[in-house]
Amino acid sequence: MVVTFQYGCIEMLLYNVSSGTIMDIFAHFLWNYIIFHRTKVVGKAVLAGVLPDVFSWGIYSGYHVLNGYAFRQFSIALIPDWVFMLYGVTHSLVIFGAVCLILWLTIKRIPLYLYGWLAHILIDIPTHAKDFLPTPFLWPLSSFAFPGIRWSNQNFMIANYVAILLCLGYIFWKKLVHNGIKKKSK
Repeated sequence: MVVTFQYGCIEMLLYNVSSGTIMDIFAHFLWNYIIFHRTKVVGKAVLAGVLPDVFSWGIYSGYHVLNGYAFRQFSIALIPDWVFMLYGVTHSLVIFGAVCLILWLTIKRIPLYLYGWLAHILIDIPTHAKDFLPTPFLWPLSSFAFPGIRWSNQNFMIANYVAILLCLGYIFWKKLVHNGIKKKSK
């Protein structure tokens, strides 16, 4: 068993690596930071980027704990239908588009931070296997699923976090260089 801390240690999940049951909220957090770090809404965008999993699997995790179930008993067959409905709502480009349309019609703009949600969906489409928790990005119109890679694939996880570290390293290097130039010009 491996212990992972998800979304700033709000929830702790136990999972068996061989089962492929992993929700990598931390990676969504980091990728959204990378994408939005130069905006004034980076915090809201990062939050929007993790909420799809919090509103589906986070709620289910809380339900699981409150009902006294051990995470070792995890089985797709035991997950209630309402969890998949929440997963469909929070991971659907159709729903994202409908929310954007409603915002555009009512307030005449789409807040930049909302694109953190879009980034989450777009990241999940190719990174979820068709045979295990595929991303329902066309829900409720279609059940089509992209034949992606499982998050639990070790090679993918290594490549993903190497890419994240390289991007973060570049961002922080640029900040150091920029701050060094500012100090020299004073």
